[in-house]
Amino acid sequence: MWNRIKQFFNPDKLTAPNNIKHPSITILHDITPETGVPEVRVLSNSNTTVVVFYNGDKGGPSFNEAKQTDVNAMAVYFENCIIHKLGNPNDEVLHGHALYKFGLNVYAGQQIEHSQWLAEVIKVNSVHSRRNPVMFEKYKHYLISFKENTFECLAESYRVEVHSDKSVAELCMLVAAQLF
Repeated sequence: MWNRIKQFFNPDKLTAPNNIKHPSITILHDITPETGVPEVRVLSNSNTTVVVFYNGDKGGPSFNEAKQTDVNAMAVYFENCIIHKLGNPNDEVLHGHALYKFGLNVYAGQQIEHSQWLAEVIKVNSVHSRRNPVMFEKYKHYLISFKENTFECLAESYRVEVHSDKSVAELCMLVAAQLF
C-alpha cells in the first residue's frame, strides 16, 4: 500500500511527480462563513475539532433584540481530526497561500485533493516501526477562509449545524458541553 501512496506523492521531496495532478479544490457549499465578521472560534478534543462562526447564508448574522446580540451561528464538526491550524493568511493576503493558484476561494469552505500537507503527515509517520499507510487514505484536507484568518485541518469527515437563534458565544458553550 505504501507504494500506492508513493505513486501520488514523492515523500522524500514532498512534491507531486509530473504525471500526477496538482492539488484540486472543491467548494463545500454547505459551509458559508460571513464575509465581514471576524469572530471565529475553534474547540477541540483528541478526536473532534469544531469551528464556530457566523453563518453567511441568508444575509449573515442578525441582531436579536431580546438577547441584545447577533445570532445565526454555524458549527462545523470535523470528525477524527488528526491536525488543525487557525491563523494566517487573512482575506487580504489569501492570494499568497500556496493553494491559491489552484483555485482557493475567499470566504468559503473547501476540500483539497492531492494535498501536500497530507503528504507531509504521511512522510512524518512513515518512520513508525508499524506504519500503516492505509490508515491515511480516509483523511481529507479541509480549509475554511475567513475575514481575518484561515482554518485548515486533516479529518475523516465533517458535518454542519446551523443555529439561527444562537450567537457564536452561545453556540461555543453548547459545543463545549458536547466535547468535554
